[in-house]
Amino acid sequence: MTPENHTLFDWNTLDEYSDLKRLQMVFTSLPAGGLLDALCHMRSGGGRNDWPLQPMLKACIARIVYQHPSVESFRRELQRNPSLMLACGFKLMACHNDPQRYRVPSKSAFSRFNRLMNRAERDFGAVSDMFDSLVKQVSQLLPDFGTHQGFDGKALKSHSTGNDIPGKGRTSDPDARWGKHVYHYTDQKGRAQKKVKSWFGYKLYLQADVRYELPIAFSLKPANETEIKECKELVSNMLENELAERCKSFVADKGLDADELRKIFYRHGVTTAIDVRRMWQEEAVDGLRYPTRSLNEDRVDTMIHDEVGTLYCKCPETGKVRQMSY
Repeated sequence: MTPENHTLFDWNTLDEYSDLKRLQMVFTSLPAGGLLDALCHMRSGGGRNDWPLQPMLKACIARIVYQHPSVESFRRELQRNPSLMLACGFKLMACHNDPQRYRVPSKSAFSRFNRLMNRAERDFGAVSDMFDSLVKQVSQLLPDFGTHQGFDGKALKSHSTGNDIPGKGRTSDPDARWGKHVYHYTDQKGRAQKKVKSWFGYKLYLQADVRYELPIAFSLKPANETEIKECKELVSNMLENELAERCKSFVADKGLDADELRKIFYRHGVTTAIDVRRMWQEEAVDGLRYPTRSLNEDRVDTMIHDEVGTLYCKCPETGKVRQMSY
């Protein structure tokens, strides 16, 4: 079988399935047994159990699959869609004050379950284990999975404003931090420009297979963490498992332009395609977008180059500059 023939799904058949059918496929594919065991262990102390753990877990998964932006919008979907309630495993129970409607989990019930999920990950690593198990399954199904990898970060804003609560000396989201991303670019006239983006919250770092567009590893950190540090940690973990033998190339943006990272890949025989940060401060001349320098500064030369290595030829008579062929 050639790499072009590798596939996980029969997409023509999958597109014909209903939304509930596809949701059921997600339920049966997720190895959630360990997560459920951890949740049961933490709830074994007693307390209210109006909504069983397994249906609540399925409801949280369904909210992600159906892309509801808030708990309230998903609750409204449950209220008008009894088939979704049954698919999640809930029983249709009439409301006490309105027998014509059935009960759905309250917003506070979802909040309590999310806190329980956070504890399951913090104390047992249950969610990470489920993710790692899925990556291992995909690796077995796709022999070339992980051959071409990439890395990028995504800013995630917190719902908190980032301002301290009066009298408490902390924000409403004490784990979040202020992050800043500085974009350096050159405008059409060759002038260096800078744009600063700030946010309060977190940053998601994702390492993925760029051909299949499937994740390999991830980490969620406060927004003030450095991107190179997180990439080194994720890459080092990857190079210690079975995907290390498969990895042939790695792509990233100029935020990861660092020799220390390139040396890690070089030692493992991995080709990197990482954009170069433009640090030259000279003004661009000759109608070019980026500043250039002479190829040989010891003498006058008709060949010049920019910071990323693009070569140009400057006519000594007319002064016209042309980009040279590769």
